[in-house]
Amino acid sequence: MPFVATQLNNSLTIFAAKGENNVIRIGRRKNGVTSYEDVRMYIPENDLIELTYDY
Repeated sequence: MPFVATQLNNSLTIFAAKGENNVIRIGRRKNGVTSYEDVRMYIPENDLIELTYDY
């Protein structure tokens, strides 16, 4: 089940492979039009990554 925003600012913890390249897909829907963005990133060992998106 996809994450659905219920308020203006939301936080979601995802599972990603540390020490590997990961693809995180961000989906959004506005006025009935859905679009997706794939974000590729390397997650280092023993580190947390925070992504912030403004719509």
